[in-house]
Amino acid sequence: MAKETFCESEKRSIEKLEKISLPNSFKRVGVILFIILLVYILSAKIFGIENSETLKYVLKRGLLIALLIITLSREEIEDEMIRSIRAKAFTMAFVVGAIYTLIQPLINYIANVLTGKEQDILEDLGDFQILWFMLFMYIVFFHILKRKQ
Repeated sequence: MAKETFCESEKRSIEKLEKISLPNSFKRVGVILFIILLVYILSAKIFGIENSETLKYVLKRGLLIALLIITLSREEIEDEMIRSIRAKAFTMAFVVGAIYTLIQPLINYIANVLTGKEQDILEDLGDFQILWFMLFMYIVFFHILKRKQ
């Protein structure tokens, strides 16, 4: 009896996680936040504005939050087809992200060796780069799959 209750509780928890989404209006908020942060980061880089490490950290996390808001926002019409497309896009983004995470350090190493840079050790990718890539790829795959339907 207790086992059934525990299993049912776990099932309800998983169902709640599956249904996490934001209203469609949040997609605009995410896009606007993303554009503002990206423009600031790029303009600071172009014009040589020095930012503290704390500000860089906050800006990077802000970009990830903006991408996550876009990712979790519902479409205007959220039906079974959109849910299916969303699942396919998450799957594709995960697989491509895993491949990217495995191959990119090797590519960086080969490029460093070929260009004669001093740094010729394999380095892992950071959490920001992996999350950025996966969230961005999800958004790209989602829109490509949505257009095909």
